[in-house]
This record gives sequence, C-alpha cells and structure tokens, in this order.
Amino acid sequence: MQRDDVKQGVSDIETLTGVQVPDDVSDVTLYGSEFGEKNNIVLMSGKFDRRRILGVVSLSPQYTSTKHGAHEVVSWEDKGQINYGGFHGERRLIIARSKENVVHALDVLDQKVETLKGVSDFGIDAKDATVSPASAMLYVGGMNLGDLPGVADASPLFQQAKSAVVLLGEEGGQAYMKGLVKAVDADKAEQMARAAEGLRSLVQLGASQREADRSAKLTNELLQTLKIDRVDEAVVLDWKAPAQTVMDLLEEGLLKQQVNADGAGVKPRQAPAN
Repeated sequence: MQRDDVKQGVSDIETLTGVQVPDDVSDVTLYGSEFGEKNNIVLMSGKFDRRRILGVVSLSPQYTSTKHGAHEVVSWEDKGQINYGGFHGERRLIIARSKENVVHALDVLDQKVETLKGVSDFGIDAKDATVSPASAMLYVGGMNLGDLPGVADASPLFQQAKSAVVLLGEEGGQAYMKGLVKAVDADKAEQMARAAEGLRSLVQLGASQREADRSAKLTNELLQTLKIDRVDEAVVLDWKAPAQTVMDLLEEGLLKQQVNADGAGVKPRQAPAN
C-alpha cells in the first residue's frame, strides 16, 4: 500500500466518523476469516459521534438499516463499494464489506460465538504479564496465507504458513510487538524461524556498515531486542523497545523523505547566456 493510499484512508475515516486519527482512536483491529479486502473486518474503539456517523451514511442512495438483536446494521455506498457497519456500545465501531461479517463481529463482542480461530492460541497474558491486549493499538490476524496472490513468487516457504497473528502496542513507555505464525508442521516452522533469524542478521549487518547513518543505528538497536522462537509448529516473535526509540526512527525516516522530496524539486542552475 502506498503512503498516499494510507493518507486517503485515514482522511476517509476522519470524514465519516468525525474523529481525529490517532488522537480520538484508542485502538484498531483488522481481521478476517480469509485474506482479501472483501473479507476484512475493521473494529475501531474511540470517541465517536454516533448520531453524526449514522446521519452521514443515511444520505447514501444505497443506505439500508436492519436490526440484529439490540444492534443496528447499516449499509452505504462509498466510491462504488457497498460498506456495512454497526456500533457495539458507544465506543466501538465495526466496518466491513458484508453484512454477515458485521453481524459476526457483533456476535463475537456479545460473546455469542467464538472469535477468529487461532486468536485464543496467542496467549499474550500467559506469556507476558506486563502486556495486556487492552493496550494494543493494532491487531492483525489471518489464515490461509499460502493462498495469497504473489506469495509463492516471494518465497516457497511462505506457502507453508497456515495462519498468523500480530499485535502491536505501547505500554509503560515501551513499544511492543507479539507475533505468532503457524506452519503446516514443526519442520516448516523451524525453517521459518531460521529464515527470520537470517533476515534479521542481514539487516543488522547492513546497518552496522552504515555507522554514520542515524536511522541505521536506531534500526540495529531495535532489532537487537527481537526474540524469535520455534514452539512446535509455530514461530513466536517477541519484541520490546523504548517507544521513544521507535519515534526517533520514524522521525528520521520522515526527515529523509522530506529531504529527498525537496531535492527532487531542485533543478540545476543554468549558466547565463553570453
């Protein structure tokens, strides 16, 4: 996804909901039973003006409203796509491409059905009592990774991944990432773990050869705290680092992008004609 696409997506969310990202949003969860945009379910928690949001979507020619238990499920058209959404309480907003996915998410939150298969295996609380799911800012999970378009071209090893979940957040001044990738068997999981270790080593080697580059130094520092383990048929990733170091790296990257953009707009000065 391009940076302009991300900006446009954030702008669309702000226009629809009236919130300011990230100030008014406490967390965003993206998940689906299968990969593909049509299967995505977005769950946002934050400060929402429910009346405003429902008023905006009701102006769509494709607007519909149906009841699901105590909840309302609405639909509207945006840029040629039909979206569905609903509120769970006042602080949780669900958006998806199908009514069935919104209904399923509502039932999950009402504890009427089980959540996404594999999420219960993540074991965040059991593995690290200092990290709670409530502090997560982003949670992404998916299954059937090997069926994704282009995965086989990237690496045959990726085809051996059955499912994956990644949790990102910040707590007590520490940024953290928890990840779990399930492979088809223990041997493939061991290969994945070795590949992840090799990739980490290559990135660190490249960073160490650019000692004068501050972003390379910060990247090296962040990667040193990444733990990669293989547990049965799963690869477990565990990473923590000071949140300020992460912010420094992001700011350094943005500064470089700005410098490059400014440089691209500077044209060589032409010598005056005689």
